[in-house]
Amino acid sequence: MRRIDNTESDKWLKVAITGGTGTGKTWFGASGPKPLILLSEYQGKASIDSYLATYPKRNRPAVLWMEHAQNYWDVLRALGQPKDKPLEIKSTIFENDQPVGEETIMTLDEWPETIVLDSLTDALDLVRQKLWKTAKVPVNQYNLPDETFSHRRELLDRGAKFIRAFRNLPFHVVFLCLMEEKDIYRNKKNIGVRQSPLVPHKDLAGVIASSVNVCGLSYRGWGQNGPEYGITTEGMEGQPTKRMAPLRPTEVSDFTAWVDMVRGFWNGPLPEPPIRSEELEAVLMESPEQVQPPKAKKEQAHGAHQSQ
Repeated sequence: MRRIDNTESDKWLKVAITGGTGTGKTWFGASGPKPLILLSEYQGKASIDSYLATYPKRNRPAVLWMEHAQNYWDVLRALGQPKDKPLEIKSTIFENDQPVGEETIMTLDEWPETIVLDSLTDALDLVRQKLWKTAKVPVNQYNLPDETFSHRRELLDRGAKFIRAFRNLPFHVVFLCLMEEKDIYRNKKNIGVRQSPLVPHKDLAGVIASSVNVCGLSYRGWGQNGPEYGITTEGMEGQPTKRMAPLRPTEVSDFTAWVDMVRGFWNGPLPEPPIRSEELEAVLMESPEQVQPPKAKKEQAHGAHQSQ
């Protein structure tokens, strides 16, 4: 047990951002104070380069390409070292899926302040793949893993421990998630779209929400200089949103600005977030345009065919 003092150093911000492809998630992670980005897709480096070309005054973040679930635990182990020495990150070496040693792949004289998981969707999928191997999950007739209820429970437990291990770090943490969209129907009428993080177990979405201060949806809108990225933390019931004062319901996609606002360091007028698109407004409003569900449309089409 230790006392938590009310100082700015204790205000570590934990954030989960969900969004579709091309909505600025990687840019948001790269905008954090002294970020270390744990990249699961090598082509994500192009997005980081694009961000730096757009904002050349920002420092280049440290980037690691994560190929195994063990790589994340290697980073967690490294971040537990005393901060009075340079950060040394060692990676486990594998041969035939077995650890045979380790090698130092990065040494940072200046420690990061923000840890970015880009993306948490892929990281949890690596956790799932490791479970398939260690638990020897059988395959079905289609040569796909045939998970039992016990396997699913174990996946939920391992995924939750993974998320909370990063949540508990004394750093800012940004979870970037791909988006899963499902239509919501009531009385055979479409009342909106439920947007949630794309994760290998549906209950992990709740674990993410309970582990962070802010849950937001990334979007591409229209700003003063043309197309810009933004983050919204408001929406109808069922949306993965969660706001933290003094952040506004719709904010700029700049994590350093978020940290300064929360820590009370921001001086002067706040930048205006980009205007949301009509598509996003339709998703977030309480009564979006009602349309018939696919089943009803199919029945109508069948009836029209019969009448002909």
